This record gives sequence, structure tokens and C-alpha cells, in this order.
Amino acid sequence: MWFHLQAASRLITRRKGPVLRMAIVALVASTWCITGAVWAIGTWRDADERASAMVVDVVCSNDSTGVRTRTMSQSIARMPGVVEATVRSSDAVWKEFAADMNISDTDLRAIAELPAMIRVRLAPQYVTQEFVERFAHDLRSASRRNIASITWPRTYVAMVEEHRRTLIVFGGAAGILSLVLFIVAITYAFNAEVHRAGADLRVAELLGAPMRWIAAPHTIVGLLAGACGLVASTLVVLALQSSARHLAPWVGRATQSEILLAAAALAIVGIANSWTQSLLAVREAMRRR
Repeated sequence: MWFHLQAASRLITRRKGPVLRMAIVALVASTWCITGAVWAIGTWRDADERASAMVVDVVCSNDSTGVRTRTMSQSIARMPGVVEATVRSSDAVWKEFAADMNISDTDLRAIAELPAMIRVRLAPQYVTQEFVERFAHDLRSASRRNIASITWPRTYVAMVEEHRRTLIVFGGAAGILSLVLFIVAITYAFNAEVHRAGADLRVAELLGAPMRWIAAPHTIVGLLAGACGLVASTLVVLALQSSARHLAPWVGRATQSEILLAAAALAIVGIANSWTQSLLAVREAMRRR
């Protein structure tokens, strides 16, 4: 290992240009991939926040007593996918209706009385048209006499589902392409550095060194250059995250630990790529010579 480190330090000293280019390529590619990961996390959580805002209103029948309403609310709260189920009294429903219509809550109360209502919030992953339809059907089947109607914003749920499908399709395609470009860029930069080291490869070949022994110093150089670029890109993204929140709110939805996790994933990909490509590049360079 000491010999490999010494050889790697000599490579860095003699080939500052290629090593610097490798670090710059790693910096640009890592910044692109980490920013893409932050965008994916932020936009997906934005979709979850929109889904969390959706409510299902269970309007109780006129002859439903307060005890029945509270009992039904407790039963609904125990159903799968339900985050909370709160009872809204007739007065609370009137006040909400008056606020939406911008009128006094006493103007129309003498004309008609609004029934009590149970407002249900679902977990974000359950806000789909299929699940809400099945949820409403199960509620009607279980408490048909106590329920007058069940309402929810169907267009809003369809919009949330469409938003998620768009994120999965386009975000997944962008993520795969970004990872491929990251691997290709790192591979090209590494191969360029190895192919410039013809004299070193030739000397090692004449000494009868095995392939992995010849490739080790170049692997170390590649890992050091890649690590410098990756650390720099991670620090840049972390530094710009707080200042970019007012321009793009989705940036603030990704935590620092998730950014570091994305950087760690890129580091693993870079290590595996550097090791395999170093062997392939040395083998190709030796074959040409």
C-alpha cells in the first residue's frame, strides 16, 4: 500500500492537468446528480403536502345523535389509511360555510340547519381515486343509516395522482440519465488519465506486475480526484440550500442528512466504477502496447 501511495503521489505531481480535469468532471457531475436528488425529494414531498390537504367530509343524517356521530368518528379513525377523523358540529359547519361565502353566520341560520359532519384526513399515500372510492363505499356499507352523503374533491385527487405519475415518469427518466452521464463522465476522465501514463504502464509490465498491482496507483488517483469533486459539490449544495429556499421552496424540503446520503450513494457508484474501469483501462492500454 505504501508503494501504491507513493506511486499515486508521483502521478499527481507529474500529471496535475489530467487530475484537475478529473476533479472538475467529478464536481460538475456530482453537483448535477445531488441537485437532481434534492429536486426529486422536494417535489415528491410537495405532492405529499398537497395530498395531505385533501379531506373527505362525511355528512351525518339529520336523525343521527351526537353519541352516534362520535362513535362513528372513532370507528373511522381506526380504519386503514386514516390519519384523523374529527367531528364538526352544526355551528362549526355554519361558521365555515359563512366564511367561505363571506357572509355573517347568522344571516341564513334561521332558514335552514346544517347537519353535523365528520372531516377525515387520509395519509398522503392513500390519496388516490381508487382508494377514496373504496373508502367511501365501505363507509356507506357500514353506516348507511347515519350517513347522508360523503363528499371529497374528485378533481383535486385526480390532479394529485397525475402530478405523482408525472414525477415518477419524468423524474425517473431524468434520474437514470443523470446516473448514466455521471458514470460515463467519470469513466472517460479516468481512462484519459490512465492512457496518458504509458511509460508507467510499460515499466510495470516489464517488471511482471499483475494487472491489479499496475492499476492500483491510478485507482487511488481517480478516487482522490473523485472524492475532491464530490466533497466540493456536496459543500456547494449544502451552502446554497438555505439561500435558495426563497427562490424554490422545494429545496428546503430535503434535509441535510438526505443530501449526504445522496452523496454517499454517488461515492459508492464512483468507487465501483473507478475500480472496474481502472482494470479495464490498464488492460486496454497494455494490449495496445
